[in-house]
Amino acid sequence: MSMKFNFPSPDLQIGFALELKKFRSVYLQGALLETIQNLDVTEIDRQLAEYVCKDDLSTLAKFGLRGELLFPVPIVVA
Repeated sequence: MSMKFNFPSPDLQIGFALELKKFRSVYLQGALLETIQNLDVTEIDRQLAEYVCKDDLSTLAKFGLRGELLFPVPIVVA
């Protein structure tokens, strides 16, 4: 006996994923940058050195990016 499955169209999920991607780049990135602006950069750097692999930080630096943009260290999350 063979069964036939009817899967719903993925259009809704794809649309949601695309909208979420736009939302993240516009709103969440701005909130992160605003939060970082009010923090002690030397403490951010200390925590990045403690929690993040040096090679990963070097890879980001190669592209001119700081570690807190990708790695959620405690001072940024709190």
